[in-house]
Amino acid sequence: MFAKTDINQARYLPVYVNDLAAVRLHLDQKNDQNEVNTSSIYLVGAGDTAALGMMWLTAEWARPGVAPMLPNGLQYKCVPQSTQFPPDPPAGADIAGAVWLSADRPTSIPEATMKAWPRSPGKLRDNNKMLFLYGADDAAAEHDAEAYFHKVLVAEGNREMRSVEQTFLFPVAKTRLNGMNLLGQYGRRIDPLPEETVLEYLAARQKDRVTMVRKTRNYVTPYYVDVNYYLGLR
Repeated sequence: MFAKTDINQARYLPVYVNDLAAVRLHLDQKNDQNEVNTSSIYLVGAGDTAALGMMWLTAEWARPGVAPMLPNGLQYKCVPQSTQFPPDPPAGADIAGAVWLSADRPTSIPEATMKAWPRSPGKLRDNNKMLFLYGADDAAAEHDAEAYFHKVLVAEGNREMRSVEQTFLFPVAKTRLNGMNLLGQYGRRIDPLPEETVLEYLAARQKDRVTMVRKTRNYVTPYYVDVNYYLGLR
């Protein structure tokens, strides 16, 4: 973990989105060995990881879910990548749901940048369902979760966008517990337990995915996410 007071490390935070890309590549390779099915992937994270997850999801909608056949034996290297092959099917469609515990926004990522991600080409907002959990007595966590829900995703809709189904805010009653500390509180009087809420949410999302068929992904070499592109620096 990094200290939020360390400016250099805070600025480096967005680069960690490439760790998610590496994990996805690893899972896709296991998918091609029939060990897992990456047609249904779930994200669970706490704090700053919500911002990383949003950036990564935005990039996944720009990346082909199956490695494109490029000329002259070239390999897919960068997201986004200008090729004659559109992201069809887009990798973002494989993300069945995300759960964020006390989601917050790192100072290294402007709010305006995050607002632009769900509105970029792709269908992140409508298809990648999300659950935002936070302690009901944690005012800062409540503020940040509501910012994601109302300002970034505009989940309740407005004149330009319809409401998003199956994306929710969930305050955990009578607690100031934050992030990962919301989990594992079996001895406390918390009803329902956050773990139960998370598992019920994921089970409900999986009901929509039971017909998803494993696809052969064919990604054999690493690729990276152009972080500067998604931060609006290019």
